Amino acid sequence: MKSLKYLLLSSLVLAACSDKSANQVGVVDTQSNSSIIGGSEVKAGDREMVSTVGLYDKAGKFLCTGTLISGNLVLTAAHCIGEDPTQMVVIFKDKFSNAKPEDMRPVIAAKRHDKYQPEQRLNTADIAVVRFNPGAGIPAGYNTAKVLRDFSLLSPGAKIIAVGYGLNWSWVITKGAGTLRTVELEVENPAFSETEISLQQSLKKGICSGDSGGPGYIDIGGQLYVWGVVSRGAALNIPLTPKCAMTSIYTRVDVYAPFIIDAAKALNALN
Repeated sequence: MKSLKYLLLSSLVLAACSDKSANQVGVVDTQSNSSIIGGSEVKAGDREMVSTVGLYDKAGKFLCTGTLISGNLVLTAAHCIGEDPTQMVVIFKDKFSNAKPEDMRPVIAAKRHDKYQPEQRLNTADIAVVRFNPGAGIPAGYNTAKVLRDFSLLSPGAKIIAVGYGLNWSWVITKGAGTLRTVELEVENPAFSETEISLQQSLKKGICSGDSGGPGYIDIGGQLYVWGVVSRGAALNIPLTPKCAMTSIYTRVDVYAPFIIDAAKALNALN
């Protein structure tokens, strides 16, 4: 795994993803990416890091973000799953460049939702579960996420917490991928579709590429609860402007709870 650090540092400017839809985020390339913009770095021990992990595909050379939902399972976006999931690793570290072998876990298998349709405008079922080899266990300081049960709390204007490993600058120059960051956003439309929710973002604050698959959290009494998975973004079709400057779309976790349960059972039944 020693070469991963050098792969990351040298390949973050390459375009690569299992799906090449222009609307999808999670690909690291110099033409169409940005990420947690206007946020702050997450450090070891911060609550935003407890259930948030990185995903890196060594074959496709792209990164995503995920949420730890059990001792060997990660929730992420369907478009974050490459052609061969076993080429992926789960990274437990605030910065990819500082990750050591003990901070990484190899992926055994993954399951996308079987109705995943990236070409659709709505209800894309952009959700997946990844099984990894926990080795001697997950690193100290990490724990599984608590899931939001009351979706009514996500009313227009509600504050949410976005977390991801994407770039923090994408205007002409791209930089910053592989560092965990967080930013507070607001719910725009909780009924964007039957299975998705949209958040407001701007040129100075928001999520985009590399943050794909990452969690949307809400703070309830000081405890973070995951309610969504980053799917895609919308931006102005104007040259030399940031590519994720208007709206971000999250897949709702509550709607896909049956899928998550069934996927976990199927993955854990594998040898």
